[in-house]
Amino acid sequence: QAFIDSYVDKMMRESANNIKEKFVLKLEKIEPPNARAYYDSHKDNYKTTPGFEVYHIESTDSLALMKVVNQPLTLVDFKKLASSMSMNEATKVQGGFLGEVKVSHALPFGIGMMPALFDEFKGKQSGAVSSVIKAPNTGRYHVFYLNKEIPSEVKPFERVEAQVKKELAQSGDFVLDSSYVLA
Repeated sequence: QAFIDSYVDKMMRESANNIKEKFVLKLEKIEPPNARAYYDSHKDNYKTTPGFEVYHIESTDSLALMKVVNQPLTLVDFKKLASSMSMNEATKVQGGFLGEVKVSHALPFGIGMMPALFDEFKGKQSGAVSSVIKAPNTGRYHVFYLNKEIPSEVKPFERVEAQVKKELAQSGDFVLDSSYVLA
């Protein structure tokens, strides 16, 4: 048994050298592809989140807001209503202006998450008024006015360069020359 164990140990120690001699192997470091080239071929993965530029009226009285929803409004009319009836002091002075809100992000000025808002405005034109929406975290009611839709845009390479390099290093998902043999 000792002889067999000794022979197996020797064979295992020398097998790497024997294979290198017999098959003329050389180890090469595999370089990941150029980050810029990867970015250029995968630009759809590096887009900004789409969103909307909106105005709103906040109230605890859903019936008062229903009256707002049931009438045709221009932006000027909506701003006047927001300035007179909104309970959100931060936006009331700006005519209800919330600014740009991104899909699946919390709304500013203490409003919080409003997933129903983004469903309401999907595919709508500027000037659309939402139905009355209850904020899940505050319990207050809101009506929103869509000023414009903000489409997603491709982020510049300089902004995502570190992210691209990190993804390349972690994934190992890149094309190799057919002469490579991976072991």
